[in-house]
Amino acid sequence: MSNIVVLNKEVHKNLKIKNNRNYQQTKNQHIAILQVHEFVPASICYPIVFIKDAETGEFRCVAMLGLQPNENLFYSEEHWAASYIPAAIRGYPFLIAPDTASLCADMSSPLFNETEGNELFNSDGSESEYLKGVKERLSTFVSQTPVTREFIRYIAEKNLLSPFNLTINTSGEESGSYSLNGLYAIDHKKINDLSDATFLELRHKNYLPAVFAHLASLGNMSTLVQMKSIK
Repeated sequence: MSNIVVLNKEVHKNLKIKNNRNYQQTKNQHIAILQVHEFVPASICYPIVFIKDAETGEFRCVAMLGLQPNENLFYSEEHWAASYIPAAIRGYPFLIAPDTASLCADMSSPLFNETEGNELFNSDGSESEYLKGVKERLSTFVSQTPVTREFIRYIAEKNLLSPFNLTINTSGEESGSYSLNGLYAIDHKKINDLSDATFLELRHKNYLPAVFAHLASLGNMSTLVQMKSIK
């Protein structure tokens, strides 16, 4: 269970954090939230798809880490099996509170201790260089959220998203066949059918690199199938 608290230089003055080498918090996580700014590097490793929030009906873009809930094919105790790690994963166990913009941390993480790792605060109570770097990376991630939401809103408004259903056939110890539902992807045909004016608008908004990276990333579905068959 999470224990999110605001970092405090008095309360946490002796706190240290070990390096998050294998991202154990994602062991049973089959998707990871992505910002649109990550599409190009993420497309090399993961299928990038869109899912609809059951409560709000809004779309979110995610990297697929597995083919079933509670399955992360990139996780192992030794290392992360991909060259790019989504920023939402790298940021853990830190986060910025959306209402106050305060830097918080999940104190339930086993990475925190008082004997080993990177110091959070200097002896004079100031933030360590490590913590400054964490805050800068998280602030960048938060600042990218409105851009990502606008990108998703735009492609949804232009009706470019279509349901993306797949039948997966796996071999090995977990051989079998099952369907992936509830996923959405940008429809390549709808992109081709866009008017010149709308296509130029996509270009002027600098959305085309993300669109093409997303479409290219769908080829990584076969990579996930292969990874699942090997495990």
